[in-house]
Parts: sequence; C-alpha cells; structure tokens
Amino acid sequence: MSSLIEDLPNELLFDIFQYLDTRDLYESFWGLNYRFNNILRSLKDLSLTMEKNNPSLLTIFASRIARLEVNTWHEIDLIEFINLKSLILHRTTRNQITQIRPNVIPKLVSLSISLAFDFWSS
Repeated sequence: MSSLIEDLPNELLFDIFQYLDTRDLYESFWGLNYRFNNILRSLKDLSLTMEKNNPSLLTIFASRIARLEVNTWHEIDLIEFINLKSLILHRTTRNQITQIRPNVIPKLVSLSISLAFDFWSS
C-alpha cells in the first residue's frame, strides 16, 4: 500500500508544516493544488529566513510571519509584517533601522541587529 502526502488529513499537515521554514513551504507546496494553497494561506506564526528577496513569497505570507531573520542587503518593507514578534537583522540597511518603530511593528518583542562595519560611513 502506497501513501501520498495528499492523502494526509489537514490537521496532520498543519502539524508537519509548523516545523518548516516559510520559504521551504512556499518552494515545496505552493501551487501544487488548491487544497495545499489554502492550507498554506491559513498557517499562522510562521518563521522565515530571508537570504534573497522573493516578492511573491512576501505577498502571500508577510502578514502571518511571527519570526523573521534577514540575511540579505535587499530592501524589505517591514510594514508588511504586521504580526512580527521576533526580528533578526544580519545585513542591516538604514531603511530597515528607520522602520523599527512601535507603529510599524507593534507586536515586536525580540530584536537582534548586526551592523556592518561600514554601516555608518555609507
């Protein structure tokens, strides 16, 4: 007897998906079929590690991401992350720094910033 991931109940898929990074979910399951798209759209408290800018991924998931780790110089509009609780910036830009305000990220409780050695000279 063979099993397919599509045969699993939604509840089990929710449990499995909570352990995966949002980018991995998007690249692996988005667009497979209507059911998977709906499941992905209903996930909450997602975690995302950004190493490159992916506008499609952000359009779909930004409002449901609770933990964001940014490891890219690409500009990211933090205002889209309305449920962000934890933010880690490795390659920080001035624009990202200026967006870290309570009215932009109201639910933020954890912040970690790594400044590049030439951050202030540019």
